[in-house]
Amino acid sequence: MNLRRIVLLVGLVLLGILKCFSTIQNISDCGQSLISTNSLFLLNQSINDSGGTCIWLGTDEDDSILDCQGFNITDLGGTTYGIRVDSNVENITIRNCNVYGFTRGMFTGGSMIEVYNSTFFNTQLELELNNVILRNSLLNNVLLELNDGLSNSTFDKLTFENDSNIQMSNVVNSTFTNLDLRNLSSPLFMYSESDNNNFYNVSISDLFFLSGSTNNSFVNSSFDSSISSSNWSQTLNFFENNSYVSSIINGSGCIITAQPEVICDTGIWSIMSLVTNQPTTSSLFPFLSLYSVVMFLGLYFLL
Repeated sequence: MNLRRIVLLVGLVLLGILKCFSTIQNISDCGQSLISTNSLFLLNQSINDSGGTCIWLGTDEDDSILDCQGFNITDLGGTTYGIRVDSNVENITIRNCNVYGFTRGMFTGGSMIEVYNSTFFNTQLELELNNVILRNSLLNNVLLELNDGLSNSTFDKLTFENDSNIQMSNVVNSTFTNLDLRNLSSPLFMYSESDNNNFYNVSISDLFFLSGSTNNSFVNSSFDSSISSSNWSQTLNFFENNSYVSSIINGSGCIITAQPEVICDTGIWSIMSLVTNQPTTSSLFPFLSLYSVVMFLGLYFLL
């Protein structure tokens, strides 16, 4: 393939990529008007703000991407939102952003919001509605507030540092995987009606169930400190194939000492475990094994 064909092919590929968006707009300052469906918004430098909202997707920006390209969005004092997505906007992807400060570093009231490869420092993330994805990101001194109505969402490969935590209220049918919540004080609060959520491969130092969160599952996870009875509500939640550095006492007085988890059936809530290599009848009662039966019959006929 000669050089001319290679250049033509590359040009066609780039043209195809550009045609995916109706508009490509550069962002060079806070407060710019961003009103266009199916657009690619590119932050082309680090920006600062001292009032209002820095980047606001709030009108007709459906089906768009905000790519900060690794640049910073910093609050100089008094700014409410770093990145804001209103409830009438959907199908937004946010990626490669570094957000510092702000009362709320990010607010998402829309649905189908995806956030990738971003870092948030000294701020609060307020997420609502459904189909939110937050993946491959660092949260440093951040409150991740998951609010009423959040459902069917995914939180994957997140690292939390410096007393960050997650607070969930009326969050349902969501999945949390590969989260590092160690060395944090009170890292996870599950408030009223946060039900049917699944946690896989989560490292956690402490856990609080409050006001009746039910049917949540913790699987293949590790608990790095003791969880006392005051932290547990009288509800049904499930724990399978986890590891514990020390014992856990639930609100019913049932003690889980180590792997594999014991089943605590108090009539209030249970801890289920994935039990392998269960003892067979013959191992529990050797005289009922096949070998024992044969020997018994042999001795009977000999006598």
